[in-house]
Amino acid sequence: METEATLRDAQIREALAPRLARAASRQEMTREAASLLFFTYGVYPSAKTVREFTNHGSLADINLDLRKFWSEIREKSQISLNMPGVPSSVVHSLEKAIRHVWKDAVDEANKTLDGERSEIQMAIDAALAKTTAAEASKSQAENELRQERERRSQAEGQIEALRAEIEGIRAMADHWKSQAENEAAARQLADSQHRIDLKALQEARERDADMLQGEIKFAKMQIEAARGETRDIKERYQRDVQSREEEITAIRVRTFGLEESISKLTRETVEAKVRAEQAERRLTENGALSASGARQIKRRPALPRVPAAEGRRLSGRYGR
Repeated sequence: METEATLRDAQIREALAPRLARAASRQEMTREAASLLFFTYGVYPSAKTVREFTNHGSLADINLDLRKFWSEIREKSQISLNMPGVPSSVVHSLEKAIRHVWKDAVDEANKTLDGERSEIQMAIDAALAKTTAAEASKSQAENELRQERERRSQAEGQIEALRAEIEGIRAMADHWKSQAENEAAARQLADSQHRIDLKALQEARERDADMLQGEIKFAKMQIEAARGETRDIKERYQRDVQSREEEITAIRVRTFGLEESISKLTRETVEAKVRAEQAERRLTENGALSASGARQIKRRPALPRVPAAEGRRLSGRYGR
């Protein structure tokens, strides 16, 4: 049964689809669905059934559309059939059958309408209960909404503060970034200058090293020359020392001889003075003898004299 009903519903939907596509309003959809269900498939078109096939309108609106549909059917059923060539008894039987069908349809519609009214009333009561609950929920929601708006306002204030803080952080970050870029450029410039200075220093060191090597070589040459000159000077000094030592030795020999001569002359002078004093005493005692002694003294040979320069030189040598 369920499979047959499913197949019938599929057939109804397939047959109803082009009619619904041509319908311009909900009323036309309801009339097309009710007409197809009732006259073609023998299904009573309740509001619930029609809504299942049209998917348009509420049950209350569809009931109003169905009332209008049955009213139109009633008006049409009251018209006498005009069927020329058909016996009047047949026509009367058809009219009677139509009226009977109409009465059964109206009765069924009333029954269905009562049931649907009950369902609608229950739905209305449930809707009212839902409305009451919804109003309570609405009041609560309004309170929650007001609180949420307050929280949102506070959050927006905090967001604005955070935005200002973020802008400050961004500005600071931009400043740091610019400073870092400037420092990086300065470091790069300093590194480049350092490399240039280092290269110049290395070149200067290489030049200094070359100059130093030249100076060292020249100094070595000067040292060798000085060493040779020192050897020559030492040799000349040794020769001079030896020559002077020989001269000193000769001078010492001569000095020793002169010292002996001086000692001898000094002794002779002392002796001469002694003799002179003795002679003077004798002259005092005897004038004649004194005169004779004086002439004898004058006739004695003089002592040898030493040259002044030679005496000073010997005096200096002997004193040292």
